[in-house]
Amino acid sequence: IETLLSGRFPQPVPNWIRIIFVLGVLSIGALVFFRLHPLRGLGVGLLLGLFCAIVTYLLFYIDWVLPVASVHLGLVLSYLGALGLRLTGEERERARLRQMFGRYVSDEVVEKLLAIGHRPDLGGEAIQVTILFSDIRNFTTISERLNPHQVVEILNTYLSRACQHILDQGGTVDKFIGDAVMAVFGSPVPYKDHAQRALRAALGMAETAREFRAWMCEHFVGVNLPEFAIGIGVHTGEAVIGSIGSPRRMEFTAIGDTVNTASRLESLTKELGWTIVASSATIDAAGPGVSIGKGGKITVKGREGYVEVFEVMGLEPEKGGEP
Repeated sequence: IETLLSGRFPQPVPNWIRIIFVLGVLSIGALVFFRLHPLRGLGVGLLLGLFCAIVTYLLFYIDWVLPVASVHLGLVLSYLGALGLRLTGEERERARLRQMFGRYVSDEVVEKLLAIGHRPDLGGEAIQVTILFSDIRNFTTISERLNPHQVVEILNTYLSRACQHILDQGGTVDKFIGDAVMAVFGSPVPYKDHAQRALRAALGMAETAREFRAWMCEHFVGVNLPEFAIGIGVHTGEAVIGSIGSPRRMEFTAIGDTVNTASRLESLTKELGWTIVASSATIDAAGPGVSIGKGGKITVKGREGYVEVFEVMGLEPEKGGEP
């Protein structure tokens, strides 16, 4: 009635203005939705929708008609599309990390990688870590007195139990070298207490080895086998972490003097008669609470100078009462 009486008829805004308005709002919305957290993006999307409604209302006062439903629908579809791409992208990243580290670290470590947003530099980076090497003593003698199926059974049964301690402490099972296992603590998740975690894992593995003797006796009655025992070497220092290998076979692993030294310490366990040999660097990095036995300075093959080592006997319980 007012329109008829006044003779003022609302006119649609020119198409070029409408197109610029719609594209501008949707471009801003898409950019915001992809860059911000979904909840923040939703809040900004609601504000953009309110802004469009206010602009349309104000234009109507000066007799211009700008339909806003298409803009609102575009914002909703843009937000849902960005959310879908974000979720599928996170799932792809989660699957990629699980494929890369799933065999070597626990699911909790993979989840922590995703939570903290830390992505290992596959091209290589120098990181302060703790390396653990463990080897079964007299394994050659054991394997000579058993058939291949029994040897594989022993390895799989023991390693599955021993490596659980590594995974429980957030370590990475880097590789298996025959009956030996190499583990890295402090990568890919950069735990600050990696030295203490490595020692806890070493003590757990030593206890598992003692318990495994009973399993050996039960499964190989009448077979003259040497007593089951292991040696563990632990060293802390800087190592190069990255994806190393050929184009057809790559491994995310650690290399460097720290790795070599840990391996040499493990080799010395039989000579020293200790189960766990840790360098002074590891003992210092672990902080108070480490119970040590004998100690001394030794020369390590391929390394200049002496390395101060200690026999690790125990470790104070973690806060909260956990071992």
